[in-house]
Amino acid sequence: MKTIVLTGATSGIGKEVALQLLRSCHTVIANAREMKKAEN
Repeated sequence: MKTIVLTGATSGIGKEVALQLLRSCHTVIANAREMKKAEN
């Protein structure tokens, strides 16, 4: 498994990519400009 840093993971395609990577047992580090969006 890999550790992946992903930007834009709070919505849209980025969020779906992050979810898919997590389902594939990778570690995902995602940053967000708005904490409210990141908490969902």
